[in-house]
Amino acid sequence: MRLLLPYLLSSMVLITSVSRALAFETSALQAILMDFTTGAILLEKDSDTPVPPASLSKLMTSYMVFEEIRKGGLSLDDMLPVS
Repeated sequence: MRLLLPYLLSSMVLITSVSRALAFETSALQAILMDFTTGAILLEKDSDTPVPPASLSKLMTSYMVFEEIRKGGLSLDDMLPVS
């Protein structure tokens, strides 16, 4: 029994620390967090509600991209480099 007790206690500590690491909360009204390599959704909070972009630079970027899509210069499947 004495040999088993340290292993049992250490496994309990590991299990509780892993469950704490997985519990993530945010104060944001909407959020979505996705693992890029697997595509798995890690956090989703009211992600189906449409919200407007928050800044003028995002609006201008969206406008320019959709204008190029309309002209045929881009498609929704194109990958764009970001620097």
